[in-house]
Amino acid sequence: MFATIPPINNPSGAPAQVQAVPTGIVFDGHKFLVCTFTGFPYPAQKATIYQVDLSGNTAVYQTGLSTLTDIELGLDQRPVVLEYGTWTVKHLYPTREELCDLHQGIILLGESRKLYFRLN
Repeated sequence: MFATIPPINNPSGAPAQVQAVPTGIVFDGHKFLVCTFTGFPYPAQKATIYQVDLSGNTAVYQTGLSTLTDIELGLDQRPVVLEYGTWTVKHLYPTREELCDLHQGIILLGESRKLYFRLN
């Protein structure tokens, strides 16, 4: 095993922790970046991007994201991630699919699937 991605504390309490399922990985020349999709009940803003060094040490790179499905590096070698949707008690709404530039606070692709920009 090269590296371990830790489980996520579940804010709803049951179960106490949920899986952080790795869904994408990129290498920026120095470290790996791994994005995660949170397990059921898919707690909002609990998906994390981890950085993994060449020795397999894992550290948090960015938090506060939801249901991440992919990660790529932009032309500037900074990460761009895709959030799949928002979970409610009964449904996962994939219409919130967003492509996010983490460093500039810009959403590149939104629910209408049209390209637009929004500053945070």
